[in-house]
Amino acid sequence: MSRFIFNGVSSDDLGLIIRTTPFRPTWTEETESVTIPGRACELRQRTGVYANSEISVDCVVSDSALFPEIFKALKGKGKLILSTEPDKYMTAICTLPIPQGVAMDMAEMPVSFDCQPFAYKYGEDIETISSNGTITNGGTLFAEPIITFIPVNSAVTLTIGDYTTSIDCAMPLSGPFTVTIDVPRKLMYYTNSVGRNISILEYTNGVFPVFEIGENAVDCTGADSVNIQMNQRWY
Repeated sequence: MSRFIFNGVSSDDLGLIIRTTPFRPTWTEETESVTIPGRACELRQRTGVYANSEISVDCVVSDSALFPEIFKALKGKGKLILSTEPDKYMTAICTLPIPQGVAMDMAEMPVSFDCQPFAYKYGEDIETISSNGTITNGGTLFAEPIITFIPVNSAVTLTIGDYTTSIDCAMPLSGPFTVTIDVPRKLMYYTNSVGRNISILEYTNGVFPVFEIGENAVDCTGADSVNIQMNQRWY
């Protein structure tokens, strides 16, 4: 039987019987027209932007007593997992298009999910690299990782494939501290002894590293080990 899980709550637990099996959407990169003087036709240029995609799930409610729980659970933003791909999740905004009174009278409940790009690996392990190694990106586009490490030298250089980032860690700090490279949010910071995150972008050179599709060589100097959450994703 088809089911979905939204923010940890299963459609089964809400008494929802899904009429048609939902499948995750695919996302296509948007393009824009470019006019060049002297050319008879426009060119299409990729923008690097992917629009949200919507999933509509038609459900029958098996127990009318569960309507309050349904309207409580299926709202807002959260992680969506479909039974057709239980190893992936999407970030989605859930809405119920019809009022509760109408739904109770019909004993039906359409559920709408506005899904952000992309589908991500559910339960992805954190990879630990001591000094160098190889990590494989099994997704269908480049992955934007979250990377943490504790510097042991005044300078740290991290290389993933063709992307190199250098960080000057000779800052007025006492004791060990953790550096985080948050590529999805384009942040680099260290966490001090009271748990405050302090930006170190001004101490860095290079680019935010990403994992291209397939195997990626990883090399790090200046840290004993590097912890990498790759964030594999699919169109």
